[in-house]
Amino acid sequence: MKNSRMKNRAWIVALTLVSAATATFAQHDPAKQLAEERMKQMMDPAAMQNWMATTEPSLGHKVLEKFVGHWKTEMKMWMDPSQPPMVSEGHSEAEMMLGGRYVETEFKGSMMGMPYNGFGIMGYDNNRKLFNGTWVSNMDTGMHVSRGALSMDGTILTLIGEMDEPMSGEMGKTYRQQYHFKADGSMVFEISEILYGEPFKVMELVSTPCDGENCPHHDEDGGDEGHDEHAGHDHD
Repeated sequence: MKNSRMKNRAWIVALTLVSAATATFAQHDPAKQLAEERMKQMMDPAAMQNWMATTEPSLGHKVLEKFVGHWKTEMKMWMDPSQPPMVSEGHSEAEMMLGGRYVETEFKGSMMGMPYNGFGIMGYDNNRKLFNGTWVSNMDTGMHVSRGALSMDGTILTLIGEMDEPMSGEMGKTYRQQYHFKADGSMVFEISEILYGEPFKVMELVSTPCDGENCPHHDEDGGDEGHDEHAGHDHD
């Protein structure tokens, strides 16, 4: 009888110690503490103000205004860097959207003798301090996504992205885009291969501001009326 009472007391003491230890662990659980700290930070009025500030257009978004307008374009493509490029003409239009947070661009022209129509959106991420671009077209079913920054002198915007190359079987291949902002208001866009030693240019698009009759006209398929693509002939 005495031994039984002693065992019961021992069990009570043990359960009390386990409960106390569990409660202590719960109070000092690092995962719970981290979650509580994060929630406290999110509810901090100063943090809310900082978040709201990042949602507003900034100086980086002013850079996007360089793309706005009507542009007459000349595209050059190199299938083989040792050979002359294929040359074609086109037209693009760009305007700011969503309160000046993004710029949307539509391009119409031709590529490799076929009508080409592309649409892109570019923005500036206030949090990451980087420019972000997306591009889709009638000659692809994938979405091209790229990210990058301005050069130190502010004249070149470099973006790095990934693309699929069905002809060679290369999927997720890294490539480089560069926008060169010229003093005369024109713009040169380049795409370069960067995985095989020295980078080499595979595409160049020279955009010149145009207005009214100076801008090319496009047919419904996206091609330029009255212009044939010249393969293996450089206009320069």
